[in-house]
Amino acid sequence: MKKKLTANHKITKDAKETVQEHVSEFINFITSEYDGERRGNREKRKTINEDDLIWEMAILGFEDYIDALKLYLSRYREMEGLILAIVASLIQICLGSIEIGAFCFCPN
Repeated sequence: MKKKLTANHKITKDAKETVQEHVSEFINFITSEYDGERRGNREKRKTINEDDLIWEMAILGFEDYIDALKLYLSRYREMEGLILAIVASLIQICLGSIEIGAFCFCPN
C-alpha cells in the first residue's frame, strides 16, 4: 500500500488493521469454500496450497485476478529457486572449495 502513495502521505494504524482484517476475511472465505473433491483432489490433503486457492478463486468468480496472481506466483517461485541456489552455493563454499569465476574459495 505504502509504495502507491507519495512520500508526504501516511497510512494510519487503523487503516492498516482494517486492510489486514479484510484480507484475512477474504482468505477465510476462499478457504472455507474450497472443495478438494470438486478439483479432483482425491488424496484427501488437509493443506490447501497456492494453486488450490487460485483455482477456487476462479470457481467463485474472481477471474479478473487470476492472471495477475498466476504471474506473481510464477515470479515468486522463480525467486525462491534463485534463493535456494544461492544458499546451496554458500553451503558448498562453507563445506569445501568452490570456484567462482577467477576466485577459488578454499577452507582453512
